[in-house]
Order: sequence, then C-alpha cells, then structure tokens
Amino acid sequence: MLYKLLSEIIIPEKRTEAYMTLEKSIEYIKDNLRSKMTVKQLSDMCSISETYYRRLFKKEFGLSPVEYINNKRILMAKEMLLSGYFSVSETAYECGFSEPRYFNAVFKNSTGMSPTQFIHSFQGTSVVLIYYCLKKIN
Repeated sequence: MLYKLLSEIIIPEKRTEAYMTLEKSIEYIKDNLRSKMTVKQLSDMCSISETYYRRLFKKEFGLSPVEYINNKRILMAKEMLLSGYFSVSETAYECGFSEPRYFNAVFKNSTGMSPTQFIHSFQGTSVVLIYYCLKKIN
C-alpha cells in the first residue's frame, strides 16, 4: 500500500510540445488545487479552444482535465489525512471539493476505499514516517 501511494506521487515531468502548450494551465492547477476552476479557464490560459484543450490534455496525460485535477486533489487529501491533523470534512474543503459527499465518492472511486478506511489501513504503520516520505517527495 505504501509503495502504491508513493509511486502515485513520483511521476516524471514530460516536456513534449503538447506539454509545453498545456504548461501554464498545469502550473495553475498545481498552485491552485484548493480553488474552483473550469476547463474553460484552463484552456483560455493556453490560448486554445476548450475542445482542443480537452483533446490535447487527454492525449498528453491519458486523463481528462477534471480527472487529472481530482487525482491531484486526492493525492493532497491522502497527505492531509495521514497527517492526523484534519478531519475528512476539513480535508474535503481544503482540497477544493465543494461537498464532503462528493469528496468521499471521488476518493473511493480513486482508491477503492473511503477516506476513513484509508486512514485505518495505515494503523500500526508509522504515520510520521509515511507523512515525512510524502513531504520529501512533494
């Protein structure tokens, strides 16, 4: 489980032409995960149409922009949950989800378990060590 969590974070950056076209929006996503954002806003940042943005994004990352954003938010949520300082609801809001119920659904779809089950799956493991490893990688 720890290996899977850490391997999700270590993703080599691509510098293809498509990536360079999308780069401004990718940086915006990374810096603004807590904020509400639309694909239209992101495509405007890249000065391309929303349709082309979606197609290019899917080709480059294998995910839709919304799936990519949700994956990044779930990674942030995992870190927050493992820190032990945030409740599930606090984590949902801090990670940019407007409703804890939607957060729970996205989290479960992504990980196969609820946020609470995720926390419990690390009981008996040094959460401090896991949290430290996550901080070093990010």
